[in-house]
Amino acid sequence: MTETSHSQLDEYLDPKSRHRFLLRFHPELERGFEAQQGKVRLRENIIASAVACVLYDSFLISDYLLNPADIWHCIVLRLFVFTPTALAAMGLAYRWRPAYVRDSVCLVLTALAGGCMLSIGVGHTSTMSAMAQGGLLVVMSFGTLILRVSLPYVAAINMILFCEDAVFLYGDRCLNSGEKVSAMLLAGTFVLLSIIANYRTEGLERRQFLLFLKEDQRSRKYALLSRDLADISKHDGLTGLYNRRHFDDYLRMVWDAARLDAAPVSIIMIDIDHFKGMNDSFGHLFGDQVLTAVADVLRSSIRGREDAVARFGGDEFVIILPETDRDDAYETAQRLCERARKVLLTAPTSGAPLPLTLSCGVSSALPADLHDATALIAQADRELYRAKSLGRNRVCCAPKPSKTQRSQ
Repeated sequence: MTETSHSQLDEYLDPKSRHRFLLRFHPELERGFEAQQGKVRLRENIIASAVACVLYDSFLISDYLLNPADIWHCIVLRLFVFTPTALAAMGLAYRWRPAYVRDSVCLVLTALAGGCMLSIGVGHTSTMSAMAQGGLLVVMSFGTLILRVSLPYVAAINMILFCEDAVFLYGDRCLNSGEKVSAMLLAGTFVLLSIIANYRTEGLERRQFLLFLKEDQRSRKYALLSRDLADISKHDGLTGLYNRRHFDDYLRMVWDAARLDAAPVSIIMIDIDHFKGMNDSFGHLFGDQVLTAVADVLRSSIRGREDAVARFGGDEFVIILPETDRDDAYETAQRLCERARKVLLTAPTSGAPLPLTLSCGVSSALPADLHDATALIAQADRELYRAKSLGRNRVCCAPKPSKTQRSQ
């Protein structure tokens, strides 16, 4: 669907806008309107034209009853001139689908149908002449009210048929002057009414298109807002990492998938060493800078989209490593500790460098080895506190589950 601003749509929808009276959009919007309407119009026109051919040829019955002596003339015009041309034109419109081809085909078919209809009735009796006039009005109705063509082509169809009728009446010798004038007035009135009707119809179609487009843009806007809100609900506002709620949901999913695949799952619990002292000494804003710096380190240390980093709470973080064994998880923890040591922090008051170190606890298990994922978190948490009790700035890893643990 074409991209158009709300202000442009409102301008077109404004009852006082000149664009509304001209029935024309700017090129990009016009292409969008044609893209939405074109296939529907083409399909309906082909179906209507096929039905019209059957009805048009069925009038051979009345031709025979009114003028049996000239029936072969009628057969030639209806069956061998109009019908093959109509079928070929419908095939052309189906293959080459631009709007001007579709509308031009409708114009040619309608003009041909009107010419054939008048040719059948010319020069015979007043009844045949009157029937030709009635048939022409039927052709006008079909070409301008049943076929779906744009307004300029509607006007062109009407003018061609009106001129054909004028030529017919000028050369007709069966109708008197009063009848000819009445026929011209009737045809002229129909031309005017059909143009007004098509103008209103196309105006409504264009308005409906604009309303649909505006509603589509509004729906997409709300969908983006909903997605953004859902995304915000998953992330920590300060660090941009996943929050605890999403961590719990994702760990559940990873654990269930690992149970089906018999794959290991690893957890790394991370704590910033001496964070409380830095926060108390230099303020919460500096503490926020430290948390953000650590979040960047953790984010850059994971493998890809499958691994997930979350802020567990306060200055604690956690990493989920699906399909990762104990040794690979330990290496990942060592890598992020090394990267954290390279982060340059300076004291806000003195400008002195401040060391940044992390303590990590690692646990890894197959879902068959533990009762649930909560036990895996508990193991990593115990190893984290063991790393802190041993002096911080280190990684402690839970041992592999024993045979007794596997059997429980």
